[in-house]
Amino acid sequence: MREIVQLIEIFSTPRRAKFVNSRCPHPLEAREKMRDGVPGFGVDPASRYAASMVLRTAWTLVRLPVLALLVILEPVARVVLAGFALLMTLTALFWAAVIGLSAFPFWRMLALAIGAWLLLAFYYALMRLFSL
Repeated sequence: MREIVQLIEIFSTPRRAKFVNSRCPHPLEAREKMRDGVPGFGVDPASRYAASMVLRTAWTLVRLPVLALLVILEPVARVVLAGFALLMTLTALFWAAVIGLSAFPFWRMLALAIGAWLLLAFYYALMRLFSL
């Protein structure tokens, strides 16, 4: 019964007084207690900002040349991989129609075609990762 009364008190309090606990009566105190228990990257916000700028600059210096190479090679990769996937699919269908499924590795040929298609999808995902 006492738990029900406590729940009613919790849900009937206004939104601003979210913490009803006697140990942490104010939300700011609760946040400060949580923040003090977690070690930070740097004590100074300026050093944290400087470290983030150094990391962002390093990521940009690595990202842009790799992205340029991927963008230049994209038409070649698309033609080769999509062409290979189409050729393997058509070859598998042709040989399956001519000599039957039992005499030809039909599923292996289709697996190669799907693998080429997935490799092309991975190439595009890599381009998207480096373009962010």
